[in-house]
Amino acid sequence: MAQPGTALASKGKTSLVDFLEHDTKAIIDSPRSLQACAGEGVAPQDLIYKPIEAFAEKGLEPRLVKLRYDFFEAKRNDLLAACRRSREIILEEEGRERNHSMTGMTLAEMSRAKGISTGVLSAMQSDCVKQERSRLQHAQHLQLQWLQNCLAHQLHQTKMLEKADQFMQAEEADEQQGNKDAAERMRKKNEEKRMREEQKMAELAAQQKLEQQIAKEEFERQQEELEHEKQLAEQRRKEAHARSMADQAAKKKAEEDKAERRRQAWMHQQRQLEEMRANDERRNEIRRLQKAKQNADMEARRKFKEDRIALSKANLGDKTGEKMAAFMAKQNHEQAREDRLNNLRLLQQEEGARRGFQVMMKRKAIMDEADRKAEEKRNSIIEHQNEVEHRMMLHEMKKERYLEFKAELDALKEKNKEINVIRQRRKEDQKREDVAEAVRRKDDKIEMLHHERDFLWGLRRTTGAEIARAKDEVKQLITSMKIKSNYDAHKVEGTMRKIFKRKIFNTDFGTVQSMPDLGLGPQGTQGAVEDYAAGAGVEQKIQ
Repeated sequence: MAQPGTALASKGKTSLVDFLEHDTKAIIDSPRSLQACAGEGVAPQDLIYKPIEAFAEKGLEPRLVKLRYDFFEAKRNDLLAACRRSREIILEEEGRERNHSMTGMTLAEMSRAKGISTGVLSAMQSDCVKQERSRLQHAQHLQLQWLQNCLAHQLHQTKMLEKADQFMQAEEADEQQGNKDAAERMRKKNEEKRMREEQKMAELAAQQKLEQQIAKEEFERQQEELEHEKQLAEQRRKEAHARSMADQAAKKKAEEDKAERRRQAWMHQQRQLEEMRANDERRNEIRRLQKAKQNADMEARRKFKEDRIALSKANLGDKTGEKMAAFMAKQNHEQAREDRLNNLRLLQQEEGARRGFQVMMKRKAIMDEADRKAEEKRNSIIEHQNEVEHRMMLHEMKKERYLEFKAELDALKEKNKEINVIRQRRKEDQKREDVAEAVRRKDDKIEMLHHERDFLWGLRRTTGAEIARAKDEVKQLITSMKIKSNYDAHKVEGTMRKIFKRKIFNTDFGTVQSMPDLGLGPQGTQGAVEDYAAGAGVEQKIQ
């Protein structure tokens, strides 16, 4: 369920929690739900339920339609769970931000309510501004204390001079007819006292000038520190750029060295190839010479063999006569023996013919039995082949169904990959947009902080100038009294009261700001424009 603080903002909107999951016409338009979907890289329409009829196609089997429906439903449930988790995280972050906020609202809600960017609101709630105001308040307290001490000292001096003047006038009235020497001594004494007082006043003025100089040097030192920090930052940036250029040069040098090593390796390889070709040519030449030598040796051996055969034939021609007689005798003996063997063989053939007929009849019976068994075996084989063909046909049908299922499953896997790629791309785009938005908020915050700091420093300089102007005003009044020898402490006190009633000295710098008052703190703030105008108008009133 939505948080109580978000009920008004999401009134009339449909979120990821309260929309009907099986409504095909549901629309998700809640801001946090859309933000969660964008963070997860999911389009809101991908979370809407689709009936199984939406996946049916012409010629598509019901089981494949069911497969598509189950895939879409599982993917939709996964994306819906991820988006709901992201939405819960967003609500938890907003709850923590509300708990830490003094107004009970998040920066985004205040931005929409006030019409101001979140960067400006963050700057208005920043501790840096509070610290600057605290420093300004402390500096104002020290400056006013110093002004009070200076004016109190001037008033004390005026009262002392007034008392001395009254005393002198009384003595002059009472002793008008008195001794002129005593009056002369008294005048000299008063003159010496006046000189001492003027010397003290000069020393005090020098001390005040020294204090102003110290304050000015402190301000200049702070400005120099800020300038020095800027220079250090610029120097670090330049050093980083120089290191980057050096790294690029080193990488370029390494690439050149690598290319040179490759070129040297290629040249070395080419030299090795040339050496291998030369070695091959030398080996071929040696092999050709060896083959020619072998051919010559074979020709010599052949010629030697033919000579030996011719010599053998000549030797045999001499012995042929003797051997022919012995051979004819042996042939006659062999012919007689062969005749006896032929007669014996004829007798054996007749006996074998009788036995062969018997064997033939037996073999015929065996062959008939073998033909019968072969026919039975052939019939069984044909029957088995038919059964195998039937099983193969069933297997092919199952294979086709499996291939169709596998093709559909592969298509769904590819679809899932495409969905994940698109989702990842959307998430990266959303992250880039979030980073850009955070950078814009920080830029707005930095700009407003600089503006507020400059505004507070301007108020501090204005206050210092007004303090110096008030001191000079009192000092001129007392100087004119000294010139006229007409001292009036009440007039000095009245001038001091007017000075301390000026608005620039009664402004609470802890609540002054240049940005508009949006009621973000526990107490209200004064109008920055009026305070600044009041401080600037003091000079016109004095003149």
